[in-house]
Amino acid sequence: MELKQVVKYRLKLDSAAATAAAFFAGLSIFCIALGYIVLGDIASLGFGKLFGSVILPLIWLVGFVVLLKGIRLNMPFVYGCMGAVWCIFMIFFGGSFFGSVFGAIIYILCAAALVATTMGIIPGKYYIATLLGAIVLLQIFWKDLAAYIIPLKLKDYLPHLSHISGVAALSALSFSLEGKQISSK
Repeated sequence: MELKQVVKYRLKLDSAAATAAAFFAGLSIFCIALGYIVLGDIASLGFGKLFGSVILPLIWLVGFVVLLKGIRLNMPFVYGCMGAVWCIFMIFFGGSFFGSVFGAIIYILCAAALVATTMGIIPGKYYIATLLGAIVLLQIFWKDLAAYIIPLKLKDYLPHLSHISGVAALSALSFSLEGKQISSK
């Protein structure tokens, strides 16, 4: 099976979707800072929890926002690889709405689809944007609403909100892709 690029994607960096992606990444940074640093006791976290829940996500999110809005890097494949890293991160640290095995499969498929879409192998940004958006909505309405939002456990919800906001940033970023068909000769 030969993988062939059929679409060349560029990012519309001034679009509302790119701004929404930066907003959701910023929301995730805010939730991590508020949940772990301001309201939580960061000194009581073990090294693994501190590294996996605070340091790694902050590095990824700050890098994402700096590349997207600061440097304005217009290389969709870089964001696709970053999105794949976030999806893998979600398997180990983000919790899953479907259960650990099925959720891991979903996130692995999302990671592969992000990379394939930004490489131009999958012609259609709406597939991955819809899949990631569905994950966000399922997480919020299937699990988080009953566990955190209705009982008003907002302090406990902040780490989960930070993780799902990162997925929402990837979904919004997918909408800012602009494709140009590659002619087959």
